[in-house]
Amino acid sequence: MKSKSLVFALVFLAFTGVAVKAQTEEGQSVVTLNLGYSLVGDLLTTALDAADEVNASSTPVFILGYDYGLSDKFSIGLSGTLQNMNADADDYTYTNLDNEEVVEDISLDLTRWQMAITPRFHYGQGGNLDMYSGLRIGITGWSTDIQSTDPDINDVVDLTSGRFSLGLTAFGVRYYFSELIGANMELNLGAPYIFSGGINLKF
Repeated sequence: MKSKSLVFALVFLAFTGVAVKAQTEEGQSVVTLNLGYSLVGDLLTTALDAADEVNASSTPVFILGYDYGLSDKFSIGLSGTLQNMNADADDYTYTNLDNEEVVEDISLDLTRWQMAITPRFHYGQGGNLDMYSGLRIGITGWSTDIQSTDPDINDVVDLTSGRFSLGLTAFGVRYYFSELIGANMELNLGAPYIFSGGINLKF
């Protein structure tokens, strides 16, 4: 029993670290894996669901980020995001160019992605906390997969492959449970998400 208690105590200390240093340091790397909420995904699926016989859904925004400490106040990083939205409709009817009525099942699959550089300013550091604000400067694009013979649908979802994107991280915070592992959340303005939360690994 004593040996089990000792192992438990060591594991507890490893994950709670009494004197964790949370501040950003020169040369420090942080990897984050987050899920985000997208207003665009919500609005698009709501609009599609409003149509008769259409079922639409979207995933959260999946976010993978890397942050490198330039000093105790500034860091620079990279961020990649993906979000999928899809819609299906049974017995969709349209009239083709030969004036014939066509009935078919259709499906639409949209994927929005972003690659961005993320400069950040860190402040209010103390204890296990690391707070920051910053920018997301990159490219946002869409890819589409449409299963329909209706040319009007293809024209509607003919999205550009990529465009310049600028977003603001109004507030972000990381809380470290140990020297290595922590949790984080962000509030953002601009694409591709407005709120996110997840885990981070510092090394």
